[in-house]
Amino acid sequence: MNCNLLSLVIGCACLASFAHAQAPQKTEASSPFEKREHREGDKQLAYRLMVPRAYDATKAWPLIIWLHGSGEIGNNNTAQLSGITSTFLGNSEKCPALVMVPQCPEGSSWLAVGLNAPPKIAEPSRMIIATIVELQKEFNLDDRRIYIGGFSMGGCGTWDLLSRYPHLFAAAFPIGGPPGDRKGLAPLIKEVPIWVFHGDKDRVAPVESSRTIVAALRAVDAPVKYTEYRGGGHEMSQALSDPSLQEWIFSQRRDAAADFTASQVPEDASLITKTLAHGTHSTWAGKVERTGHGVPRLVIDGTRYRLKPAPDAAADVKDILASIGKGTLTGEYAVTGTVQLDDRAWLVVEKIVAVTADAASKP
Repeated sequence: MNCNLLSLVIGCACLASFAHAQAPQKTEASSPFEKREHREGDKQLAYRLMVPRAYDATKAWPLIIWLHGSGEIGNNNTAQLSGITSTFLGNSEKCPALVMVPQCPEGSSWLAVGLNAPPKIAEPSRMIIATIVELQKEFNLDDRRIYIGGFSMGGCGTWDLLSRYPHLFAAAFPIGGPPGDRKGLAPLIKEVPIWVFHGDKDRVAPVESSRTIVAALRAVDAPVKYTEYRGGGHEMSQALSDPSLQEWIFSQRRDAAADFTASQVPEDASLITKTLAHGTHSTWAGKVERTGHGVPRLVIDGTRYRLKPAPDAAADVKDILASIGKGTLTGEYAVTGTVQLDDRAWLVVEKIVAVTADAASKP
C-alpha cells in the first residue's frame, strides 16, 4: 500500500491524542459509568458502561460503542472517559442508549496492520465484539441499533471494525481517524450509514485520507455524511457537541438483525505494509525518529522500523536508543542490525553510529 497513507493511519494510531479541546475530567464519584471487565481465561478487556437512568428491560435499547484515541491507552479503566463525560455519550439522563467505552491495553491498538499480508483482527477489537454479545445476555439490547464511533486511533478502529463486521452496525461516526489507503473498503461497507468528521488543519491525522474514503463511498452511492471543520485541528469536541449528531445516530436502524459473523476482509480493504524479509541483515542510514510513545525508529524505503537493542549489544547502543526514544538525541545515524517481524516491523540493532553533526544532544 501507499507508504504515505500508511504512515498517516499509523500516526493516527500511535500519536497520543493530546489535542482534545478540553482538559481531562474526573470520572469517579458522580460518574454514570460503571467499571467492568470482559474476561476470557487470562485475557481481559476493561470497559466502562453507562446505562440510561430510564432503562426499562421491557423494551429494547440501542448500544453505542465509543473507541478512544491512543492517548488513553492503559490499564486503569478510567482514562478512556476523558473528553466524553460532558457530551451526550456521558449523559445518562438524556442519552437513550447504553454506552460502552472499552480501554485499549498497553502495547495494543484498535486496528491491526499486516506485515506483507492481511492482518487478523486486533485482539482488543475482537474482544469488543465478544463483549457486545455478553451484554446482549444481560440487557435488552436492540441489535438493529448498535452504533460505533471513535476519535483518532478510535476512528481508525471504527473503520477497521466496519470492514470486519459490515452487517453488524447500524451507523458509525469516526472523528479525526481515517482508514488509510484501502481501495476495496468502500464497496465492502457501503450499506452502513457513516458520518465522517475531520479538521482541515489536523497535523496528527491529515485530512486527505478522510476526503478519499468519503469520495469513494459517494462513488458507490453509500449513505455517507461528511463534516470538515475549517481551521480545525486534531480534536473531537466540536463533533460530539453537535446536537444533530445525536439526532442522526438514533435515526439510523438496520432493516435486519445484526449479523455477528466476521467477514473475510479482501486484501485491497486491509491495511498492509510491505517490509524487508524477516532476518535481513545490513546497515542502513537515515534520520532517526521517535513514536508518540517514545520508541525509537528508522525509516527504510518508506517503511518505519522500530529499533531495539540486540541481546548482546554494547551498553552505548542501548543508551543511544533510549535517548532517541526520549527525544534527547536526533539526527542521521548508520544502523546495523537484523529485521525482525512479529507484531510490528523491528530492527534489532547491533551497532548505531551518528553520521551528521545534528545528531547531538538537545539542550
